[in-house]
Amino acid sequence: MSAPTVRDWLASGRHEFTQNLTSARFRAYLIKSALGVAFCYGMRLLIPNRETLWSIVSVVLVLAPDDKDAIKLAFDRMKANWTGALIGWLAALTGWPGLVALPLAVPLAILVCLWLRLGTATRSALAGLVIVYVRDPGMAAGAAAFDRAFFVMLGCLVGLLITIGARGLAALGTWLGRRRK
Repeated sequence: MSAPTVRDWLASGRHEFTQNLTSARFRAYLIKSALGVAFCYGMRLLIPNRETLWSIVSVVLVLAPDDKDAIKLAFDRMKANWTGALIGWLAALTGWPGLVALPLAVPLAILVCLWLRLGTATRSALAGLVIVYVRDPGMAAGAAAFDRAFFVMLGCLVGLLITIGARGLAALGTWLGRRRK
């Protein structure tokens, strides 16, 4: 028996890719992601604040491709992102250099997420923390961090609302399908 070839490996990958493309779950994830990004980008066009960009990052962090526990995952990721944003904002307010503040803030965020039982959503907290803490030189630390934290939280809220809306539409479709029978 010969070892699998590159051609075999590519063929199996194409099969998995095709399966994903044809699944309703994956198509719903594509649509939810596009809607979230479009909404947050539209907000970016309406609100002349550079920090609105971070709502786009947050919305894609909150949305989940798997429908199983999607609302719980969205809530957990939102709580984690908010936790990281708050800790990043507080770290920015200390005025300490990044070499001191970030190595202290990251473990603090991990510990708070552990205490809140957020599991793998902890990565969202770390992303939120870094987004909020890191700023352009010359910007006021507190104001820039607050703006970023606000838009991180807004992006999380948009992602959660899209997740809840998608779940509601799926339930409505199932209910209507049963009524037709």
